Amino acid sequence: MYCKNCGERIPENSKFCLNCGATINAYEPKPIVELEAATGQVAEPEEQREKKGCGRILVLFGVCIILFAIVIQGVDESSVVSSGAPALPAVASATEATQAETSLSPRQQQIRAAFEAGAQWDIEDTIKRLLKNPDSAEFTHNKDGWSADNAILTGDGTVKYTNASGSSVVETFTVSVITTDEHYFPLFVKLGDSVSADDRKGVNSLGLTTKAGESIFGTEQSHSIFKDDAVNLVVVTDEFRQNMTLAEFNRIKTGMRYEEVTEIIGSFGTELARSEVAGYQSVIIAWDGNGDIGANANVTFSNGQVMAKAQMGLQ
Repeated sequence: MYCKNCGERIPENSKFCLNCGATINAYEPKPIVELEAATGQVAEPEEQREKKGCGRILVLFGVCIILFAIVIQGVDESSVVSSGAPALPAVASATEATQAETSLSPRQQQIRAAFEAGAQWDIEDTIKRLLKNPDSAEFTHNKDGWSADNAILTGDGTVKYTNASGSSVVETFTVSVITTDEHYFPLFVKLGDSVSADDRKGVNSLGLTTKAGESIFGTEQSHSIFKDDAVNLVVVTDEFRQNMTLAEFNRIKTGMRYEEVTEIIGSFGTELARSEVAGYQSVIIAWDGNGDIGANANVTFSNGQVMAKAQMGLQ
């Protein structure tokens, strides 16, 4: 039987409700069919309600497990993103660096390769020789400012070092060097406001001694300052600049020296013939030309000076 006041099931013939304490008058619930008719819902047997209650608990427990798994997965994913985040700038930097490299012209790439192959070290070594504490030097190079005039490579930047009094100093530098794979000459050196060397007038851009350079480099005019090591000269040029143009040909004048002619053309040319008669030494140097197929030019030097020239097909 059931309590009429609270609806709890109580033992048969009870005088009061153990749940709410109400005095019990005999009460029976409506039949299932009557309840269905009154509410439009199917009343479930008590046993089924108990099973369903257990099912709900299981479902809620399952939902909690799923939510917990989602939270854990979210934490793991956030950890992956977080740990990967610092790598993003590096990837971007690598991409920017690659784009910067590919944006360089072929000539700019040649210049950069020449510096990275040795000229950068030559420049740093030149500056260190001026310092009291060379091991303290820290260089920052202006790579975008690296330039080349055939074999003369010029770079600038800043250097931080400890001076003789122990103070930290930062100064700008500009250095021009001419180099082979084993030796180099500093032609122009400026640290801060002080220029310690400027021998650029003593040599042409291909390392050939000028008249003024004989006393500087101890080498005969029109000869390489590197002597036997001249074959390893580092030169930044291209096929077009190595060949002679008609404009360059027209600039060559009688009486010019070999170092003047090579400065105009930007390359050494190829010796075709050499002879010596009655104390006069004659040398014929030829260059490929820019122009028609087979375009070329040659210059005849007598005792080191231009005596004659000829060309075919130059433009």
